[in-house]
Amino acid sequence: MANTRSLFTWFILIIFGLAAGPFPAAAAGSGYSYISGGRRITLHPDPDLVVVKPAPGHKGLGEATLKEIGAAPDPLNESEVLKSRGFRLYRRRAATSREKSLKSLLEKAAADDSLIVQPVFEQGQALLIPTAEIIIGGRDPQTAAALAGKLRQLKSALGIKTIKKLDDHSLLLTIRNPSNGRCYEVCRKLGRLEGIAYAEPNHLVVMLYEHNRNPLDRKILPTGD
Repeated sequence: MANTRSLFTWFILIIFGLAAGPFPAAAAGSGYSYISGGRRITLHPDPDLVVVKPAPGHKGLGEATLKEIGAAPDPLNESEVLKSRGFRLYRRRAATSREKSLKSLLEKAAADDSLIVQPVFEQGQALLIPTAEIIIGGRDPQTAAALAGKLRQLKSALGIKTIKKLDDHSLLLTIRNPSNGRCYEVCRKLGRLEGIAYAEPNHLVVMLYEHNRNPLDRKILPTGD
């Protein structure tokens, strides 16, 4: 896993633009930050974008809600990476006021447990979207089996739904109630546990070009330093 993680890190740094410099430091208590490689990584949501995933049996946002918040479906919804996860990306129309983020307007207009609403982070030539997945790795000689045993005791407290082994030293977790990037909060809590080397969101990555040919589509890879 370590080699895969390292290769992915270099790729993500290249596509996101090294010229932009290091990620900015997070303010205390920031909702969209996590620790990786001893650094706090903070992501800043795009106020004009939001992602919605309807619960099974629900259609998602209706025309009335879209009109109220001044949003429309984004052309990137044609990308396979969004279709495969059942996500819908919405963008604010240019004529709408920017006083509040599109996400906050949506939460006010459609307080509905049938929707998973996520922020969207634009980084270079890609969009990052938080999911219900987290990848964690143990410090040597901490094994995946030992990590899984420790985490089973915390499943209820952290809202962990499933724990799956990726390799001898890493696990893939899914969490309950993933709306509003809850994965970042869980990552910060996991990162403080003894024996955890890293705990990182498994972002959905949508490239801003070549919609139907995403090199990261359907791969389970961590992000961060």
